[in-house]
Amino acid sequence: MLSKLNTVTKEIPTRQNIKDMHLKEIYLKVLRSGGLSRAQLKNEMKLSFPSISALVDELIEAGLLVESEAVKATNLGRPRILLRINPGAFAVPVVKMFSTGYVYTLFDSAAGIIESGRLSFGKKKPYIPPEQRWDPGADSLCKPLEDWLAGVRQKYRIADLVLCVSGHFHEDGTFHSSDLRITTTEDVYTRLRKVVGGDIKIMSVAVCFTYAEKIFRRLTEDFMYVYISGGVGACTIRDGKVYGDKLFLGAGEIGHSSIDYNGRQCSCGGRGCLERYVSVLAVCEDAAAALGSEKRSVPFDYVCEEYNNGNPIIEELINEKAMQLAVGITNAITLQPVDYIVIGGGIEKLGAKFLSEIRHNLLSRGRKRYMAEVNVSFSEHIKNDEAVGALWNYLDNKMKIETII
Repeated sequence: MLSKLNTVTKEIPTRQNIKDMHLKEIYLKVLRSGGLSRAQLKNEMKLSFPSISALVDELIEAGLLVESEAVKATNLGRPRILLRINPGAFAVPVVKMFSTGYVYTLFDSAAGIIESGRLSFGKKKPYIPPEQRWDPGADSLCKPLEDWLAGVRQKYRIADLVLCVSGHFHEDGTFHSSDLRITTTEDVYTRLRKVVGGDIKIMSVAVCFTYAEKIFRRLTEDFMYVYISGGVGACTIRDGKVYGDKLFLGAGEIGHSSIDYNGRQCSCGGRGCLERYVSVLAVCEDAAAALGSEKRSVPFDYVCEEYNNGNPIIEELINEKAMQLAVGITNAITLQPVDYIVIGGGIEKLGAKFLSEIRHNLLSRGRKRYMAEVNVSFSEHIKNDEAVGALWNYLDNKMKIETII
């Protein structure tokens, strides 16, 4: 089932394909600019004025665009008629799965936020050790989304559902996430398709954060985003696009690259996986053990505070994490060479001291001449950044305009 979704098929260019491409290009140009005239579109797209007008008229008739007079700079001449996005044309639900439920953001067709909130699974999640997983059941996973979407459909025309996950849907529809510590035994994917009543665009959380970084920092060069939260993932932007995004979730599972083949057991079946050492969850659990705490883990904010205050036990632990992360990054960019690394997802709360230690370890290991040219920085967070990144990746690369109009 899912393997068919992963198959990449190249469409043979036809007149309709080309027309749909131009329609989407107009929509995105108007959306990004805030307003364009037909003449401006003609100049930017290098099409004839009658062709532009025909395409624009189709988008206006479909309700995606509206015409309005621009504010005149002087009293000379007629005011320009600008094309703008109609925010009420459709809505895009972006939903991120976390360990006990969902965070949702509903966007309008002008990329504005209509509403956002949380949905909880029907079952309370117990404590799950790193090597074990929880099965909440398909009903518990899907019913909250089903109820929410039913209410949304009464108010808005819905485009595809964009689902952000840290994990994988397998060919039988079951779901596995080492980050969320969830493994289902039921076909969750088929149930979700029925709930949505349409297509689901599934993206890894790392892809969503990466695209947000690209959009809001206006990054034009190739870069790799390393996402470190409950798990560890990565995503590479190459030539302006997500590298490997033709796959179901995108390429970049560096969290399951081994830094010690005799190391800790991982739920993926391997040993010494990077995320068993440097994820936020692993840091908190290792800090508790190092401090001799009776608790399974300590709060991450406490770890950050003690590290920056110079607690020798925590300092030694985090410096070791910096070394382990440097090994993982070195392995990753050996396979996918880039000159720019962005680290985010939560681990960056450790601050500049941690970043300096990562840089030191990158330069002190192999391939020093290459690593000296690699720029490493922390993510510049924005509010709701993974949802915004997911939306723009959908609009740029996943949305088919013909299904909208």
